[in-house]
Amino acid sequence: MFDKGWLPGILPASSEKIRVVSDVEGPAGYGEFEFDAADYAAFIHQLDPKRSGVSPVARHNAEIEALLGQDYTAYGYAERGVKWIFLCRQSDATCKFFMWG
Repeated sequence: MFDKGWLPGILPASSEKIRVVSDVEGPAGYGEFEFDAADYAAFIHQLDPKRSGVSPVARHNAEIEALLGQDYTAYGYAERGVKWIFLCRQSDATCKFFMWG
């Protein structure tokens, strides 16, 4: 996942239950992961705060907006021409993400 660019190397070492799904609508995908709550602040510090994100995959945008209404906070990240929107919830140290590039 990391060497193919689906996930950046900044995920916490404690990340687990990682799920990545590639999207048939183009070079895009989505997924989720959990990690140790003690790693939350350090992980979030590496991301850019965003109120909402715009994905080239229209249905991702509806999912992003829905997650924002469920106590998730949106953050952006870009690396080597790939962009991610991470939607993270501190209460249970989970993140969902959408990527394209």
